[in-house]
Amino acid sequence: MDIAAAGYLILFFSILVALVLVGLLVLSYLAYSFLVVLSNTAVGNDEVLWPGEPMQDWFFNAWYLAWVVAVWAVPTSLLIGFLGPPRPLIAVYVGACLWLLFPIGLLSSLSAESRLAVLRPTILRQLFQYPGVTLGFYMSSGLVLALCGGLTYAAVFGIGLQGLDQPLIWMPLAAGFCAAGSLIYARLLGRLAWITSQARGEEEPVPMKESARADEPSPPRKQIKRRPKKTSRAVDPWAIPEKETPRKPAKPAPSRAALPEDPYGPAEGSYELVAENVPAVPEDLPARNPKHEEVAPYSVSPPAGKARGRLPGAEPPEVSRYEMELAVGRELPPLPALPFVTGVYSFPFYSRAVRPCFILTLGLFAMIGLLRLLMYVVPV
Repeated sequence: MDIAAAGYLILFFSILVALVLVGLLVLSYLAYSFLVVLSNTAVGNDEVLWPGEPMQDWFFNAWYLAWVVAVWAVPTSLLIGFLGPPRPLIAVYVGACLWLLFPIGLLSSLSAESRLAVLRPTILRQLFQYPGVTLGFYMSSGLVLALCGGLTYAAVFGIGLQGLDQPLIWMPLAAGFCAAGSLIYARLLGRLAWITSQARGEEEPVPMKESARADEPSPPRKQIKRRPKKTSRAVDPWAIPEKETPRKPAKPAPSRAALPEDPYGPAEGSYELVAENVPAVPEDLPARNPKHEEVAPYSVSPPAGKARGRLPGAEPPEVSRYEMELAVGRELPPLPALPFVTGVYSFPFYSRAVRPCFILTLGLFAMIGLLRLLMYVVPV
């Protein structure tokens, strides 16, 4: 038995299990942050409200985004592999197809009644109605994805340049840029959904036809045959009553003599009544003393140091800003002049986005480090 080979195998599986666990946790938090930023931006919010969902909900978001990616990535990779391009270019082609198709699939799934719908003609129609906005989104998102992909490749495999071929130089840069790039990409996709979902305005009035002018008579309408109405069961109280049909005479009540005799016989005796000479109040009760019933009047004076006045009114309870926004009708904020620039690239530095971005940076750095360690143990 080769002890060195067994040691390498144990080390390999240990690093692999750690990479899977850390990757599942980091990617789940990444999917959660991505969807939160996307949903808040799509409704026009500049600041993002983090709901603080439990950790078990993060895994559902990760599987959901992975499923949307797999719907487009698996058929694309099979088709490109069938065409037979060089292996290094397969990842580039698959990434380009995801860059084009993933936004359509995600917006279709989020706007449909079922999450399984990954292609809706309504989303395609809205994107074609705003060609400039759609082109601006794809150009901005393409730059972000190209930068993140290039840094990740440099951090994992290195660059064949003297002094820059060490992946340790690129690992922190790749982790930071990928963490910020995921939030920026969600911000761009949310702005695209916000712009394309707004209405164009009030509909223009439909012009009247030449035959429907005021100086010409309108054509006769076709007479529609109406069905006979059903007879109503309502009763008119002022209507003349119809002749009532004679009813059968009721049977006469049996006479007293025909009733069976009471076996106990008629009641005898009378009720006992109180005699007239008995007083209503017993004489043994003590007589009432009017002196003890006299009570001296008293008055209540206000406390010293306080003037008389009205009672203070009840103070209204404190209402949070979020409750006030819910009570008052919400108005959409104005669209920025540069929707894919203003509040997009500076979003990772917002006060509420710094913490998630920092957590993602640490998690991605740990993932890249474990991947590099795994490649060092088993060279590829």
